[in-house]
Amino acid sequence: MVELKNHVNIGLIIIGMLFFSFYIIARYYIILILDPQGIVTPGIITLRDNILQIGIIISAAALIIPSAGFPKDEEKIISYIYPIITLTYLLGLFLHASNSALAVYLIYNSGIVLIVLSIAIFLGFLGLRGKRLQASETERIATTVLSLMLILNLVLAIWTFSLISEGRTSSLNLITLLTTLGTHSMRYAVWLVAAAFIMKFSNQNEKIYRSIILVISGATIIWTLAYAGDIIGIPTIVVSGLMDGIIGISFLFSILTIWGFFGNRGNITPHFGVGSLAFIWFLIAGAAGLYLIMFYSSSGVPVSSGWRLFHLINSNWSLTVGIAALGLASARPLGKLSWIPLILFSAAMIKSLTTYMLNIFDPATALQLLKLGEPFLLIGFIVIAFLLFRTES
Repeated sequence: MVELKNHVNIGLIIIGMLFFSFYIIARYYIILILDPQGIVTPGIITLRDNILQIGIIISAAALIIPSAGFPKDEEKIISYIYPIITLTYLLGLFLHASNSALAVYLIYNSGIVLIVLSIAIFLGFLGLRGKRLQASETERIATTVLSLMLILNLVLAIWTFSLISEGRTSSLNLITLLTTLGTHSMRYAVWLVAAAFIMKFSNQNEKIYRSIILVISGATIIWTLAYAGDIIGIPTIVVSGLMDGIIGISFLFSILTIWGFFGNRGNITPHFGVGSLAFIWFLIAGAAGLYLIMFYSSSGVPVSSGWRLFHLINSNWSLTVGIAALGLASARPLGKLSWIPLILFSAAMIKSLTTYMLNIFDPATALQLLKLGEPFLLIGFIVIAFLLFRTES
């Protein structure tokens, strides 16, 4: 197994796990307390969704920063500053939901600092204070792509916030497209790095491993350019759809590699189990996404809210569990207790797939399951945060 302690910033992964937990708690608060009172506003929903997004951003930073090759002191400084600025950004979003005049100042300034920090990290891969990227470094190619997508995601987040805060109702379609561009490219890139590390849990064929990572890297970049082209009026949506398929097939080969179809399967460990589960969950969500593209979007048929929710929620949860697998691989083993996250996340996957599939065909019946929230995921993220904290201490 690759020694992930040298590739992942444990402190930032802990914060990422806590943000995922806070997101679930925020969902409970909205469903059980605010919704019955009828005081849920778009600002509150935006704040809730951004808690998850910030957790993904911080987790992305945890995967990128150790690979940039900065001197240890500079790496520590960046690792301390990054979560502080993201918390400031989140505070700005909270104040914006509360209609505070201070919100815009905090969001723009913290957003700009995050973009500058992310650019500095990316420049580290180009040799500025960091280690210059070499063509033979497969894992660092993946983290470099993630570094680029992180910058894009932050720029688009600030742009969409400016459109929303200025009340440009005529730009709602543009806001949706920009949000899709930012979130999808970011999630593909995080999954790219997660796959690069999770595949190392097995003794895979090096040539096949490198080919898969390079294909996903290239497809992620092309998807991003094609989708951006479509936004500005270039008819490239077919290309982005093709890249969706290539990325999905590549991840299918990734899990076959993990299971030893192309090389030797690794030891059956808790992180091996959680990583495999995350891949399966992701492929199910991806298959739903391809189904929607082929039978809805390509034909100009509006996608139902139930199917959209099924794809979105399961994509999000599979990604967070993939990040959790890397966290678990970085933690000190705790004997049989290390298997607890696998049990929890397995229960979470079954519940999520059942709930949101039922929601497509019978929303009224699914409502009670939706109100149960995600207790298995919540406990799983907290357990991994505890294991990582114990390791760091």
